[in-house]
Amino acid sequence: MTQERHASFFLSASYFLFFAILGIFLPYFNLYCYYLKFSSTQIGILSASQSLMKLISPLLWAYLADQAWSRKKISLTTSLASAVIFVTCLFITNFKIMLISITLYGFFRTAIVPLMEATTWETIEAEGGEYGKIRLWGSVGFILTSFATGRILDIWPLKFVLYGISLLSFLLFLTTLKIPKEIPQEKSMKRQDHIFSLALKPSMPAFIMISTFMQISHGTYYGFFTIYMEGLGFSRSVIGLSWGLSVLCEIILMMRYQHWFGKTRPEAVLVLACFAATWRWWIMAYSHSLVFILFGQLLHAFTFGALHVASLTYLNQKVPPELRTSGQGLLSSVSYGLGGMIGLALSGFLYDSLGARRLFSLSSLFSFCAGMVALFHYFHALRQAQGQPSHH
Repeated sequence: MTQERHASFFLSASYFLFFAILGIFLPYFNLYCYYLKFSSTQIGILSASQSLMKLISPLLWAYLADQAWSRKKISLTTSLASAVIFVTCLFITNFKIMLISITLYGFFRTAIVPLMEATTWETIEAEGGEYGKIRLWGSVGFILTSFATGRILDIWPLKFVLYGISLLSFLLFLTTLKIPKEIPQEKSMKRQDHIFSLALKPSMPAFIMISTFMQISHGTYYGFFTIYMEGLGFSRSVIGLSWGLSVLCEIILMMRYQHWFGKTRPEAVLVLACFAATWRWWIMAYSHSLVFILFGQLLHAFTFGALHVASLTYLNQKVPPELRTSGQGLLSSVSYGLGGMIGLALSGFLYDSLGARRLFSLSSLFSFCAGMVALFHYFHALRQAQGQPSHH
């Protein structure tokens, strides 16, 4: 195996395992907590704690990676610590203790992907390849475990969720041992200021606002879609299938992203993703038909797949290579962290009083607002491009 293939293989395997864990955690951990008799507010708090860690943890670890400690060493530390901490959930039934454990788990787990993303982009630039074709293995991991777990939970107890996550977490640590070390970058004298000044780069505030609003719009889906579907009377196999279908579409888009959107400005793809989300959440709000719900799941190709690749493409165009880890940390913390926390907390506190229909309508409104900002962002980028002299 050549060095390039060796690096791509273990990065793909790391994505596969991380998102295989998420394929169990995201659809079914809240359901497990629901059957522990936790209230919807408590479930919302548990979910929001993960987003709070997404706000704090990636920035902290990214700053450490850019300043002092090696990215590889941090990846090993966070993957091992998250695996060890999650095992404690096997023995917890009390909400307050679960909150402590799952918050600590989130502190280490949420740092893993930004570090992995920075390593992947660095490897692609040094050795070639396409980001989408490496990242899609994360989606494959998610789809396999979300569907398989749905089938298994029709037969086995819900506690299987915890065993599955624990096993895959330790496998992720073993795979992390094999990912490439970072390529040394030239140090900047003012580097300590850059992680904060990244957010103030031209057009970056609009980009962060788009990402944040889109994550808020996903709150009801990520927090309560499984519970909502079970309330409509669908089996866990069908629920697993619906999650899996959404990620299958995401995989297809990531495989074809360069072919379909390689010549399109990432700002334009962000506009498409935002308005696809507006349509998707509107369908979820106003249809209980499985056919329409599954059609809404098809739009995940754009609301996550296209959004994610376009966001990272845009970010890597704007952020210098020596601050790539900080850039990933900033995006993860502010949009996925703050936006995800607001979305999950809102859905948790309001699910019982407003119901899924109104919450999905609210999600549609947030993604529409993101779309309007994305339109402004796109036209601003076009004006900037037209105003600059050609360098060809």
